[in-house]
Formats: sequence, structure tokens, C-alpha cells
Amino acid sequence: MPDINDQTVHSGHTINIKVGTVIVGRAQGIDGERNFGTEGVYEIGSMMPQEFVHNRYEGSMNLERFFVRTNDLKKLGLAALGEEVLKKGYFTIEILDKYTSALVRAYHGCAIVTYRETFRVNSIAGENATFAYLFAKGADDKSNAGIVPPNAGELITPPTATP
Repeated sequence: MPDINDQTVHSGHTINIKVGTVIVGRAQGIDGERNFGTEGVYEIGSMMPQEFVHNRYEGSMNLERFFVRTNDLKKLGLAALGEEVLKKGYFTIEILDKYTSALVRAYHGCAIVTYRETFRVNSIAGENATFAYLFAKGADDKSNAGIVPPNAGELITPPTATP
């Protein structure tokens, strides 16, 4: 069996999810997505697009997690159940290589969009949160250099502990 250092791909056991300075425990999955608002340019006489134009950037990510009794996403300061959402600020979610601590992906300027929990008979309870983010970066990505929105890296309500 190859050594973990020889593994060339990531899997769920080779990463950690970090918000602010806290590793978020019991996460089951994270899905990041970018939409570039791509629109085809068409002209009379052809049903085929002549070019594509990227009109806007929309980033979102979904976090799936077991519902932890002592530290759910609301208690960690990342989600809301009501109008307290108006007092939430931006924060950064990072995906880190568990063995080297190297950055895999960072979602900057995150804001909660939806938050839901699931309770089922004979099943572990879960919670899901969808976040919009202002921009994402990879390990060596220099894009968006100097374009950091106010409070984009700050967590207004700091996380308390890893469950």
C-alpha cells in the first residue's frame, strides 16, 4: 500500500475544513461552485452561438455536516435561525491539506444563504448550510490580488470550539 505522501489525489480523509482559526468537525461534505453568468452571443441567420460572454461571477458552496449537540453551525457563529443573520459579517472558509497544512481552496467573503437541519428516525441528524462567497483562491492563485472586500477575512462572531 502506498504511503500517504505518495498519494497524488485528495479524498475526504486528506483535508480539513477551517473557518477563521477553527477546524470544523463532523463535516461530511463540501461542494464549491462558481457561475460565470456565461451567455451566448447569437445573430440572425444562425442558431449557433458566435461567441460567449462572461457577464458576472457568483460563487456558492454547500457544507454538509452531522448535527453536533454542543456546537452546531449556529453556535459556531456561521448560521442563523432568524433576524440575527443581519448581524453576521463576512468570513473565510478554507480547505487545507491535512498532512501538510497547505491551502487547497479558500472561499473569501462568505455569507450565509440557507441553513437547514434534518432529523430522521434511526438516523444521525444533519445540518446543511449554503454560503455565497465573493471570490475563491487556490494554493498558488494570485488572482484577485488586492481586491479584498471590507471584512472579507474577518469572522464577526468567532467560532468557539471544534466538536
